Amino acid sequence: MIASITNSQSGKTYPFKQSLLAYKGHDNVGESSGAYIFRPQVNTPDVVNGQPGLTLTYLEARQVYSDWLSQTIRLVPNKTFIEFEWTVGPIPKTNENFHDYGKEVIARYEAPTIKSGKEFYTDSNGRQLILRIRDYNQDFQVDNSGEPVAANMYPVNSRAMIKDDSTSLMVLTDRSQAGGSIIDSTLDLLLHRRDFYDDGWGVNEALNEPGSDGRGLVVRGRHRIFLSDSASAAVLHKLAAYEIFHSPIISFANYDNVPNYASKYATTFSGLATALPQNIHLLTLKQLDASTLLLRLEHIFAKGEDSVLSQSATVDLTTLFKQFKVVSAQELTLGANMVLSGSASTKVTLNPQDIKTYQVTVAPQ
Repeated sequence: MIASITNSQSGKTYPFKQSLLAYKGHDNVGESSGAYIFRPQVNTPDVVNGQPGLTLTYLEARQVYSDWLSQTIRLVPNKTFIEFEWTVGPIPKTNENFHDYGKEVIARYEAPTIKSGKEFYTDSNGRQLILRIRDYNQDFQVDNSGEPVAANMYPVNSRAMIKDDSTSLMVLTDRSQAGGSIIDSTLDLLLHRRDFYDDGWGVNEALNEPGSDGRGLVVRGRHRIFLSDSASAAVLHKLAAYEIFHSPIISFANYDNVPNYASKYATTFSGLATALPQNIHLLTLKQLDASTLLLRLEHIFAKGEDSVLSQSATVDLTTLFKQFKVVSAQELTLGANMVLSGSASTKVTLNPQDIKTYQVTVAPQ
């Protein structure tokens, strides 16, 4: 099992642990765990296998926990994250005392030197981080003594984080998942579920999708882990989240050698004549007609997140694109259904977390 992570540039070593665990899904006594309800039978997850099979290859450690649970831990050259690619399923049924139980499988990441206490962060639609506090709500007194796990899991669209004044642990996901910090200094992400009783909230069937072979569904996904000083955390997770969201789609072709293939086909392409500022993301580029495009730009940093990248940035639309030239621009509301009067400049300034929408007229370069 992983014991620590060392940053090869700074030489700093962080104690670190990762586990694959499984809660027992609640049975049909009372309200079951199902499609609408995540409800563990007990609030402590089971260790699937504390001594998984291990194979080491170049830059990878491959762990096999069981015939339905495995993962590859991967280092990527010139990247500052550790990638966990997990494969879960088909989740087996277990029977105890004449009750069928499914499993709620989680990955738990632990950085014991981070004194996060009850505080952790989850993102809001990939744009900003929201502070969460375990067993707390500012509007009323919280009593989660009965179901502390279910009550403290939140939507994680792209990332979750724990931190203290010096160090941050960030987990980036490749899909929306439930996540939380059920224990101090840890982050849990819910990977896969299978339950055998209806939860009574309208579906009228158990969360038991059999798949094409009748054995149950298999899920494969990725987490990318960053450990850094807290001052650098925003730059790392903001830029890396867009990288994982816009991962390339891999395709394959027959070729005899690389130079011959490259002489026949384009192997690189960029539609931009000038690079966007590091804190600006091209969110939408949609053709409306032969000479009109819908364009959205967003500032991906919040105020105060970074001393440099949280500053305003200006983009000149007339010099931005390679294949065509923007000759005029009209700013619209966010939904592109109303014109904002007096906003027709082709130089766009975005403040932290701005999203600006434009209808632009273009001509060939």
